[in-house]
Amino acid sequence: LFMVDDQHELHAFCGKFIAYDVWVHTLFHCLRWGVAGNIDLLWTNPTGLSGLIVVLATPLITFPMFINKIRLSMSYEIR
Repeated sequence: LFMVDDQHELHAFCGKFIAYDVWVHTLFHCLRWGVAGNIDLLWTNPTGLSGLIVVLATPLITFPMFINKIRLSMSYEIR
């Protein structure tokens, strides 16, 4: 699928996969907890709280890479 010489392409693919996976994973946890009446676990349980932090932080890292205008306006060292 990816050649050793094309590690940047692999890195970009994995970043997109992780960004989407974070949202799908979070959605299903929230659905499961909501149906069970335990949605408060999202902010009262250390696992839920750490997941909430990750789901809020991940877009700050990944979304600028999805939007070419933003990505190209950032220096290589920053992104």
